[in-house]
Amino acid sequence: MNYSVSVILRPVRSDGVVISLEEQIVLVQASSSEEAASRAIEICRESCLSYEAADGGSISTTIAGLGGIFQIDDELSHGAELFSRHLDAREAEELIETEFSDFE
Repeated sequence: MNYSVSVILRPVRSDGVVISLEEQIVLVQASSSEEAASRAIEICRESCLSYEAADGGSISTTIAGLGGIFQIDDELSHGAELFSRHLDAREAEELIETEFSDFE
């Protein structure tokens, strides 16, 4: 089975300040949602970076947690649904305003 797993990453500066949180959605092949979670964490751990910031400090990325695990029922082909969620009106407006303000 295929799963879409939302992994929340936390970049932290060397002074302990959390810059922002990043959501990565990864495609995972697994036999259960538990296995999908484990594999997604493994995938994202490999991509967690430590690097030098422009101000000379360092930034380290860690995994903060999982945002969700979704089984993909469609065959993976053009137009397949990979992720969906229900939003209340406020959440939808905030998402549209922040993420898709230039869409129209």
